[in-house]
Amino acid sequence: MDSPAWHLVQVLATLVGPDGHTPAIEGFAEKARPLTAAEKAMIREGRTATE
Repeated sequence: MDSPAWHLVQVLATLVGPDGHTPAIEGFAEKARPLTAAEKAMIREGRTATE
């Protein structure tokens, strides 16, 4: 079935590599800063910065 939502899913899928995690846009994450120890701990614990 042709639907706008399905087209959006297909477009979004082109933004990452075959592994589903690596950005397909060259240089996309070059200026991203590394996570801090506190941010990594929040991710491990499943918390947000406002909790």
